[in-house]
Amino acid sequence: MFRGLFLTTIVLLPISSVHAQQRGGMADRLKRYDKNGDGKVTKAEFSGLARAFSRFDADGDGVITSKEMSGASGGSRASGAKTSRSSGNVIGELSMAERMAEYQAFPTEKPAPGDNAPKFELKDLSGKTVSLNELLATAPVVIETGSCTCPVFRRSHGKIEELQQQFGKRVHFVVLYGREAHAGSGAYKDTPPPTTLEERVRLAERVATEISIGLPVAVDDIDNKVSLAYGGLANAGYIIGQDGRVFYKMPWIDARLLNEPLTALLKSGGRGGAHPPEFSNGQTMPGGGGRRTAHSGSRASSKDVSASSTPVKVPAGMENDIVWNSNFSDALNRAKKSNSEVLVKFHFKGCPICFAMDQGPLRDKRVVDKSRQFVGVKVDITTDDGEKLADKFEVVGTPVFIRLNTDGEEVDRHNGPADVATFLGFLDDRE
Repeated sequence: MFRGLFLTTIVLLPISSVHAQQRGGMADRLKRYDKNGDGKVTKAEFSGLARAFSRFDADGDGVITSKEMSGASGGSRASGAKTSRSSGNVIGELSMAERMAEYQAFPTEKPAPGDNAPKFELKDLSGKTVSLNELLATAPVVIETGSCTCPVFRRSHGKIEELQQQFGKRVHFVVLYGREAHAGSGAYKDTPPPTTLEERVRLAERVATEISIGLPVAVDDIDNKVSLAYGGLANAGYIIGQDGRVFYKMPWIDARLLNEPLTALLKSGGRGGAHPPEFSNGQTMPGGGGRRTAHSGSRASSKDVSASSTPVKVPAGMENDIVWNSNFSDALNRAKKSNSEVLVKFHFKGCPICFAMDQGPLRDKRVVDKSRQFVGVKVDITTDDGEKLADKFEVVGTPVFIRLNTDGEEVDRHNGPADVATFLGFLDDRE
């Protein structure tokens, strides 16, 4: 999901205000990982990626201190210093490693289904107070996190508005506006992270106008306290029952997958209790993402495509990499001529999980060798053509990998991250 992976854009930003905000967020995350409250985080307490722990653990002693967590954003802390922010390693207000660690921690991190939801009182764009307690007094609540610089939020929010129309007054819907997902990067390279609440409100107003948000937009304070309490992800979703407990949560909110749990919650009287039923969230992490989910429909036939052919012509210098075409139609035509499947990778520049996949499992020799049996094509969901294809194949978050037969019909898909074994299993599955 990372077009132009090796093209690095350097933007110089003063760190005095930006890092002040980052350090506050780092301290909050340290507290969440610090299970015993001793002011330090051990490997056993850290629920993110091992390489993220190593990045924070500057002195390599196996313990992350508050000082190390604050320093993990990179760049000098000297007064007046500047830091280079690479679009390949730093995304919005967090580095790749930091953001990936949050995604990895999300499934097991509190609040989990059955836990008490963090209460909040925040102002919306009209200055009115949005109180979770007050909303829950009359109906369950759906919380959608988002920001101006999150392309997934921008392209998927309209479906949430439609879902709100479907449920009407039986369910409250709220956008929790927090940390910018991709400020200063890619399409938002000219949009720096806000350093004051006023700047954040202006960005919230901007995206509310640009994508016609009709729901209340509760703007988090600049310390991100509420956003972090709900996991800190860019476009996550929560359903909160009227008993104040989390009924359901998902790392990428998907309106199609909200229908079933919302209907079940309403049938139970709006109160989910301490042990709500399990529903598909379309993407289970961190073990390796989620295989195809029920909302995607039935699997198409693989059309007996050849599993032994090698349809890919490997350009010089690409012997150790998957060959990705950039034109979907051309890739499908090549697949038809070679009687091979198409492997589609939906991504966008700045997606941390895509970056981690590109740098890890997708460069493993076994995965690269297996990929030669497919015609690969990468689709950037932030482009006009990419957005149309994402709509066609019902792609919400990224990365999503889809296998297509020679007729362009979906055979199988994998949502989110995967280790090498899981991804090889996805490529090998020819049932």
